[in-house]
Amino acid sequence: MRRILLAIILASVSFNSFAQGQIREVFERTYISTDKAVYVSGDRIWCSAFCIDTKSDKLSQFSSTAYLELVSDGNIVQTAKVALEAGRGNGYIDIPESTPTGNYRLVAYTAVNKNEEGLDILDGSKVVSILNPYNTTRLKGKVDIASEENYKALESSSPENAGKLKASYSAVASQSNSTTIKLSNEESSPVSVSVSVYHNDGIVSPANKSMAEMNYSSVVPGKYVQNVVPDFEGEVIYATLVGKDAQKIIADKDATAYISSPGCMEDTYVTTISSDGKLAFKTYNIFGDKDLVCEIADMNDESLVGSISLDSPFINFANVDVPNLVISEHIAPAVIARGASMQLFNRQYADSLRQFVGRKENMPYLINDAKVYELDDYTRFPSVKEVLVEILQEARVRGHGDKTRIQVMATNGSDDNAGNWKTSLVLIDGVPVFKHKDMMDYDAMLLKAVEIWPSSYFFASKTYDGVINFVSKSGNMAYMDFASNVKIVDFKGACYPMEYTERHNPNNEQDMRQTILWKPEVEIAPGEEMSLECLLPSYSGKFDVVVEGITSEGKPLYYKSTFNK
Repeated sequence: MRRILLAIILASVSFNSFAQGQIREVFERTYISTDKAVYVSGDRIWCSAFCIDTKSDKLSQFSSTAYLELVSDGNIVQTAKVALEAGRGNGYIDIPESTPTGNYRLVAYTAVNKNEEGLDILDGSKVVSILNPYNTTRLKGKVDIASEENYKALESSSPENAGKLKASYSAVASQSNSTTIKLSNEESSPVSVSVSVYHNDGIVSPANKSMAEMNYSSVVPGKYVQNVVPDFEGEVIYATLVGKDAQKIIADKDATAYISSPGCMEDTYVTTISSDGKLAFKTYNIFGDKDLVCEIADMNDESLVGSISLDSPFINFANVDVPNLVISEHIAPAVIARGASMQLFNRQYADSLRQFVGRKENMPYLINDAKVYELDDYTRFPSVKEVLVEILQEARVRGHGDKTRIQVMATNGSDDNAGNWKTSLVLIDGVPVFKHKDMMDYDAMLLKAVEIWPSSYFFASKTYDGVINFVSKSGNMAYMDFASNVKIVDFKGACYPMEYTERHNPNNEQDMRQTILWKPEVEIAPGEEMSLECLLPSYSGKFDVVVEGITSEGKPLYYKSTFNK
């Protein structure tokens, strides 16, 4: 018998250990490096996350999700999630176009931080400046206009370079359209760094500590209280059972809660319902913004009405101190105009400027031994029942009316390959369908394929003898009717890891990029040298190169240099 979905089983083991107090107290702090510190509204803040275990000063091996909030003036402007692997991850926050001019604080934390009473993680947060090129809206009382002389006096010295990590670049002339950034690691251990090259437009950046200036071993943590399950393998999605029959559903010990994402079979999770109606889905990180199907199933009385309401995973650091933005009356208009041009360029060439990078894959949902029926290879039938009878050899339908059951002939894995017909898990586009009659009424002409796994599978506390997945042509369960206990909600998943990379411009259009190069996760071995090609923009100016990160031994690194084009 093949037993898959070990991810869910392991998550249950981790949860039990946590509940029994068998897991050591973990204190983490998350540092975010960004591609620059000055943005325009509508821009994207590129982020690289370093999750540090404060007891060792090394990258944490514990949490798998970081939560980001962009806040100011009592408001949460934007949020994001970054998937972590061995303490590292990358993502972004898109600044809304309506964001007023001002300074904002970027706060990052993990679920582990929610287990600290008296939490104080703002010291490691980052302040960014945002200018709005579309209107003159400013954060009330948060923007100061300075004379050119006084503004120049605000310029602070850059943090001192720290660590034996060096960057150099080829000679850059005004007519050159590219340069090569050469990185060399002279440390005795591997380093993990972010690399940014951006235009220094003359706006004074807000004062921020570099990673090398952070002293996490001196952090005084709050009192450790086990409030939430840490994100061991991915985000733990919390929810609450609501509805007029919520208490009756809670009393039904067989009732089970499911969440799933259409088209993504690996994004299907199940959990039991606690006595207070709370739910915790232990996931392996769901990536991207998706529709999430939330279902209550397996109830003895199917007439009960209830649904799943997802809880926000964010702490909401609204009332935080943010220093005023100071701008010069002479420099700001020119920078804002350039920012608007940059936005237009980014929108036109967004697909070519952003490149996906590798990410940790979810643990396999099913063993790759499915029998796949491509329905266009057969005579097309109008009903699912006819497809089951005429085409699918490993599946059948039994019963009638509301008692209809679709079954898969599940093998027991022994040499005699004997089969049995029992309860099977039925899906459409990866979303469970528990009332099989609903599937029987589905228009088979909307289906592209049928996938069948003829083995027995554990699905948390449930066991299914065989799995059958009906794949629609649209991939999103088009025209499928679900019961009232099924809700489809918008869900913000973890950012797809991406880097902002150079692309040559074949049509010679004006290149108005402000961020020239962004590599969020660069690994360099001891003694290794690495070269990164950097395509320069159309305009001339001063450009900064910033590299920061950490060695495998926990030594923070920072390096900054400047060149002119």
